[in-house]
Amino acid sequence: MQEKKTLQKNAQKKKSIISKTSILPSAKPALPAWRRDELMNALMLAVDEGMADQVMRIIKAGADIAAKDSEEWTALHHATNSGYTKICILLIMQYAKVGGDVKKLIDAKSNTGWTASHYSQTANSKAWHVVRPIENLSEAMGKRIFNAFMKSFGECTSQ
Repeated sequence: MQEKKTLQKNAQKKKSIISKTSILPSAKPALPAWRRDELMNALMLAVDEGMADQVMRIIKAGADIAAKDSEEWTALHHATNSGYTKICILLIMQYAKVGGDVKKLIDAKSNTGWTASHYSQTANSKAWHVVRPIENLSEAMGKRIFNAFMKSFGECTSQ
């Protein structure tokens, strides 16, 4: 019995360490590192290939939308660089839905110091026309109101 209590206490200690370093809401169970890496790689590949349905499935499986690859790119960097506007919107809406700070996602810098907005401009893609207005809206509304708006918007468009 004592051993079980010790194991539970250690598990709670590990859980609190993971939740402090994770950007996902604490209500979401932490995944093992190998699974997080696997989902991140699958997400980046699906975004690069422009496979919106697959991106959504990977996110639902628990992928961290703000995870960064070896070049410090998020999935949003990849989507804007490739000009995949539908995926940009999907990533932003899903990130807001889980309580992520969209402004921080958009402003996340790669290893070159560039944000998703920078990459969308250099790619001469349509993504610039999606990312910049959403960024402005996020700034004007504030995180809490903007996330509620994006969540409601996502619910309306998915019906």
